[in-house]
Amino acid sequence: MNRRPVLIPIFIGCLVAVISCHNNDPAPIVCKPRILYFGTDSVVYVSNEDQRITTVLYYVAGRQTKQDDFTYNSNGKLETLAKLTILVDGTKSLESHHTVAYGSDGLPATLITDSYSGHFITEFTHDGKGRLTHAETGVGTDNWFLGSTRYEYDGNGNIPKIYYTIFVNGESKEVLARENLSFDESEKYYVNSDELKISNEYVYGYLPNRNNCLGSTVYYYSYQQHFSSPLSVTFTAGYNDEGLIRSLESNGSAQLYSGEVCSTTFSIAVVNKRAR
Repeated sequence: MNRRPVLIPIFIGCLVAVISCHNNDPAPIVCKPRILYFGTDSVVYVSNEDQRITTVLYYVAGRQTKQDDFTYNSNGKLETLAKLTILVDGTKSLESHHTVAYGSDGLPATLITDSYSGHFITEFTHDGKGRLTHAETGVGTDNWFLGSTRYEYDGNGNIPKIYYTIFVNGESKEVLARENLSFDESEKYYVNSDELKISNEYVYGYLPNRNNCLGSTVYYYSYQQHFSSPLSVTFTAGYNDEGLIRSLESNGSAQLYSGEVCSTTFSIAVVNKRAR
């Protein structure tokens, strides 16, 4: 399992995100995702009474095909994520198990992943602002170097360039993996969900920038694979009355780096949780 290379969702057609938060009380509210729609497919977030997400259910044409189970440590931080495959008869099979450990600063320090592909340990480094700047992954019981990712931030907290350190002809070499050419001014849909930030950016490996990326040139697919010709991706975004992202349109490929195929329509519903 080559988990650290940054995943980028690349869609065909129009991605529509519907987000609504309404509150007449002057106290602040926090909007957390409840369900995502991808055409006839969907992703459902199940929360406990504390509004922490405990289960993520994946449906394809109405049938559940995958499930992620979250557990939390004594500080209420996401600690384990178990990815399950749901067979046609309803049987659940463990696909991979991920354990997040935190440093004294409260930020993710290591990720231990066990899957059919092997045993992996990823170590994270952050800057003085708590932003993820470097992730290095080793494989096997001897933790052999697999590759590392370095994030370069701009003044807005976004990431214009991503670098991989990989082996090329038996030598370690840093290469430019991706250039992000433009961003919007809206924060991502899971901005108010610490558990989704950790699962998306530390476990799944999605881009940890502040805003939504609207254009990229991608050179490397993973630590071991690169595009023979750079892949260019552009998005046109739309927003709701609260300024939250509502739609993305692109003519790019529909293949996600995680191997999951996305269809053309995507929507977000949220639930309100009063900040404490």
